[in-house]
Amino acid sequence: MVKLDPSILPPRLVDERRTTRKRTLLGGKVIYGEDNQVRDCTIRDLSETGAKITLPNGECIPTRVYLMDRRTASAYEARVIWIKTPAFGL
Repeated sequence: MVKLDPSILPPRLVDERRTTRKRTLLGGKVIYGEDNQVRDCTIRDLSETGAKITLPNGECIPTRVYLMDRRTASAYEARVIWIKTPAFGL
């Protein structure tokens, strides 16, 4: 397999993550707003610094949210970094 030099690749093809993400298929909840609105989500991958989630088609969330991992009952303050519906990068 040929390893490409990242300096010659277009910016969107270079993976600049500082930590490795682990693929998952976990149930989660996204909580946001002053009235604590809750949306179910699926956590597709996780790392120490981020997550990729999917929401049901047509669902949208604001930039600042809390992500709750239902398996561990842990909540994380998060910011939406990218959107490619139905997936969101936090």
